[in-house]
Amino acid sequence: PTGTMISLEEIHQLSKEIPKQTLLVLDGAYAEYVDHYDGGAELVKICKNIIMIRTLSKIYGLGGMRVGWGFGPKEIIEALQRVRGPFNLSVPALRVAEEAIYDQNYIEECKEENNNTRDWLIEGLRGLGLRGLIASSIFWASKRNNVAGCITGFARSKKTRDTAKKIGLCDEIFDTAEEAVKDADLVILCVPVGAMEQVVLKIAPFLKSGATISDVGSVKRAVIDAVEPHLPDDVNFVPAHPLAGTEHSGPESGFASLFDNRWCLLTDHKTADKKSQNKVVSFWEGLGANVEFMEADHHDLVLAVTSHAPHLIAYTMVGVAEDLGRVTNSEVIKYSAAGFRDFTRIAASDPTMWRDVFLSNKKATLEILGRFTEELFDLQRAIRTENGDKLLNYFTHTRSIRRGIIEAGQDIEAPNFGRDIEIDQN
Repeated sequence: PTGTMISLEEIHQLSKEIPKQTLLVLDGAYAEYVDHYDGGAELVKICKNIIMIRTLSKIYGLGGMRVGWGFGPKEIIEALQRVRGPFNLSVPALRVAEEAIYDQNYIEECKEENNNTRDWLIEGLRGLGLRGLIASSIFWASKRNNVAGCITGFARSKKTRDTAKKIGLCDEIFDTAEEAVKDADLVILCVPVGAMEQVVLKIAPFLKSGATISDVGSVKRAVIDAVEPHLPDDVNFVPAHPLAGTEHSGPESGFASLFDNRWCLLTDHKTADKKSQNKVVSFWEGLGANVEFMEADHHDLVLAVTSHAPHLIAYTMVGVAEDLGRVTNSEVIKYSAAGFRDFTRIAASDPTMWRDVFLSNKKATLEILGRFTEELFDLQRAIRTENGDKLLNYFTHTRSIRRGIIEAGQDIEAPNFGRDIEIDQN
């Protein structure tokens, strides 16, 4: 991809592994977008079966002209000169290309624009730090209830950091995760499950002795396996999962009351430190949450039932509606009943986060999906055979579960599921 490269060491190793009569052609297009790019001239000198070719990429504004050059071992170049066809490049085109190479101001502008777009893409795929609903809500809830003295934050994207500064998110925002965790008593990883290990490897050397680290991941076994082996012996890990959220994401989506009367599940594992556990319990209770402990594998199974499988079903149902050729997109949007609207709300959740959740909790999710498929086939059979008693009994039983959720205070019975109630964002 533009802005990335294979190292010279990797290419050299590849050249040694392939047969001597096989020619390795390296296309160095877009090389100017890469920081500290090495053109590979030395590699061509020491490897007898490598050719490096280069085109003047879009950074020069010459994308349609396909002007470029190549270099390689003398005997191979001489052979190519004998067999290659004529090029359709004119002398004026070559002169334009030559001038473009010397227009360094234009090249730097293009590189800066590419880097900004690349940072935005990486932010969208990896979502580190401040970009999420949970991270921003933790800050607002902490300030509302005076839970923490000083809260620092980090986001990989400069755009996200600028937005956070603009709205007053965090007492101090740093350009690197290493700076953000320095001297922190409690560090909370608000990143997708798939990014946990990468982040911990980066910050582990900078965590102070006696610090507590926690997370907000929707999967616990995979997070423990990814985080715990890389932590210093004097840093304690307390995995956590707040059962709260909306379909929105980004630093501006958080609000102080998100965790009020919601459950936060902490994982009690073999290396847990009671003092650190008590610290995290007090923290989440201070944010307004109810706290319970749950074993990691059991947590993953329970959440596969209550969260993970329902999200996958929602994504599937919205996809079915889109793919059904006999129902147009405009009809789907215009005539959406409440049930389908709820599916679309769930399916609007952060795709990066949910990709990581399903891959990290594969075993439990597949088990529940198997049970779901069996139940679905049973209902399908009842509809086909017009077994009204079966359907009525099933729906009556499941309705009681919904009433139990309301009675437990985990949802409200207001019209339109309370969507018309304004939420204080401050």
